[in-house]
Amino acid sequence: MANLPYKVIDEGIKLHILVSPKAQRDEVKGSEVVCDDRKGEIELLRVSVRAIADKGLANKAVLKVIAKWLNVPKSTVILLTGSKSRHKTVLIEGDGQNLMDEVNNLLSNL
Repeated sequence: MANLPYKVIDEGIKLHILVSPKAQRDEVKGSEVVCDDRKGEIELLRVSVRAIADKGLANKAVLKVIAKWLNVPKSTVILLTGSKSRHKTVLIEGDGQNLMDEVNNLLSNL
């Protein structure tokens, strides 16, 4: 069984993301199970951004898309890992339980 695309922590939640740069629109497309050589099957939140993967433009766009999707301030969305990778981990600061409920609700409506 795959993990969820997030983990609730004391500071909020960590979202595990797979980014597609140079897309037609900025959007969260849903979740997807992928096979990772080190971790086995993992579930990632699929995010598309119009920005190119150059000079941090795609990273900034991902943070903006996530903030808008969850309706949280941009300042609460922080890139933790994956600055030069399509696989990223993002921290959303806040009440982890409320954020988890919101992610689940949004994913069920995609």
